[in-house]
Amino acid sequence: MKHFLVTLVVIGLIGCEPIPPSSPMPTPVSVFLSYPAYLQPAADRVVDCANENPLLALFLDPIPADQSQLPGVLLQLQLGEIGLNGNNLYQVGEEEIKIIVNTNNPLFQLSTDQLFAIYSGQQTNWEYEDQPEIQVWAYPPEDNLRILLETAIPGTPRLSSRANIAPTPTSVIRAVASDPAALGFVPSTWLDNLTADERSSIKTVELEATVMANLTHPVLISVEEPLTPAIHSLVACMQNFED
Repeated sequence: MKHFLVTLVVIGLIGCEPIPPSSPMPTPVSVFLSYPAYLQPAADRVVDCANENPLLALFLDPIPADQSQLPGVLLQLQLGEIGLNGNNLYQVGEEEIKIIVNTNNPLFQLSTDQLFAIYSGQQTNWEYEDQPEIQVWAYPPEDNLRILLETAIPGTPRLSSRANIAPTPTSVIRAVASDPAALGFVPSTWLDNLTADERSSIKTVELEATVMANLTHPVLISVEEPLTPAIHSLVACMQNFED
């Protein structure tokens, strides 16, 4: 009986000992991603990479943000080098701007002179069958995608006032898919995930080699601050997408 009581006391003392506190989980790093709408496919890849790292909390904002107002690191995606002022720039991909028309359009290629004439409004009708009026689709004047196209064409044409303005590549794709007389331009990655109907209604147009070379640009990510290990892993993941 005596030994039994001693055992109970020992068990009671052990049960009363405080449980050592567990190590707190690391606090995720808040990261804000700013990007233009035409780079949504690249932003989707950033999301996939961030989801692989529990130390990152990613917040998306397609509108350029003021870093001083953000409680975290600001990353910015852009096509080409125009306007990026970050202290650290990294290439995380490459994008080609494609000219697209409806599949009912018999056109398969455009000379540089033809592209200039159509974009600027000097040529207003297609040169086939009943010569329908060309419906040019582009983006607002401040849109970097439009600026890149204009600077790629010798002579840097200004968009015709007759042109239709679309907010996103999705709008351009839908417009061209539904109109045999339409012509537009989109980043090539937007053509990778077309619906079956869109894929059967759209085709790309061949351009002269010099223009095509000028329409290929790096996808860059800008980081204002020195890379932390978590941000470094995010950038590395993005770069591995291209391998």
